[in-house]
Amino acid sequence: MLYYIYTGLKFWGLFLLTYSMLLIIPINFILDTVSMVCDFERAIWAGLHAVAPWVKICGCIFHWSRAVDNHITAKGLKPLREASTTFSKGVKLLKALAYCPKSSIIRAYKEVVEFFAVNKEVSCTIDFLWSK
Repeated sequence: MLYYIYTGLKFWGLFLLTYSMLLIIPINFILDTVSMVCDFERAIWAGLHAVAPWVKICGCIFHWSRAVDNHITAKGLKPLREASTTFSKGVKLLKALAYCPKSSIIRAYKEVVEFFAVNKEVSCTIDFLWSK
């Protein structure tokens, strides 16, 4: 198991840290690795794929939940989440996608989008939530 803590690094710094860390691991360990769990940082995933493109990368449930919360806050939707039980339920459904089997994740996501679409109180938020 490999753990490392990073703070304040931008994309390329985090990419290089991940890439460098993986280069010092014995090659037989990397070759035997089938999957890894890490947080939702694109730089970490890119560094892992640069060294071991065959490894399946999964995000952990804690970091998925945190990523959803951070995105909601960044979009300015936190007050709506606190005020609307419907929106709050939709957010919980988004977080619950982490528990879905891989084979049904797309169908489950479409059901979450449908939940937002049919509830007039929050129908416009799903497009706004994922817009850049």
